[in-house]
Amino acid sequence: MGNDSWMRRGSRALLGPIVAGLPDARSISFVASGLGLAAVVCFATGDLVISNVGAALFVVSMLVERAGPLPQSAEADLKALRLAAMVHVLTFVGIGFGLRYTALGPEAIGMGIVTGFAVSALLLLANRIERGEDARSVSLGGVETADLLIIVPIMVWLGKAEVMLAIAAFVAPAMTLGLFVAFLIRQRRKR
Repeated sequence: MGNDSWMRRGSRALLGPIVAGLPDARSISFVASGLGLAAVVCFATGDLVISNVGAALFVVSMLVERAGPLPQSAEADLKALRLAAMVHVLTFVGIGFGLRYTALGPEAIGMGIVTGFAVSALLLLANRIERGEDARSVSLGGVETADLLIIVPIMVWLGKAEVMLAIAAFVAPAMTLGLFVAFLIRQRRKR
């Protein structure tokens, strides 16, 4: 994870003093994950108003996660990343569960599962690449790969969660596969 993304800088400006009161990066991850899990519960209700609250909680979770200091060791970074990945899987499963009575039907749950795992795999792979030589290959103009998740609450607020999930169920796995193939090609060229 980079240190200079636009979302990280904005988060530190907004929440830096509040997050500074937490003892360490692990506590920040715990608070961010708790907010993310609260968002999952809200999304899973399928209620429009409560899902909008969930979207707000999701944004606050993203901001808190980026407002604190970066973990000081590779092991702590990996633990924080795994925790965030778990929350992302559950976020999309919650959205899918909440949309099960819409036009998507019960397939929305499967779409949520596929999207959640694909997004988490994409973020884990992007992090792996960032730790290598090609740190700029997964960010563009100060936007980290994980920052793109801001589209989730925006689509919920616009009342387009169904559209977002239906598209993401196809696009997220394709992007993950594409990044994985590019990663393998780069690894092969290094040998």
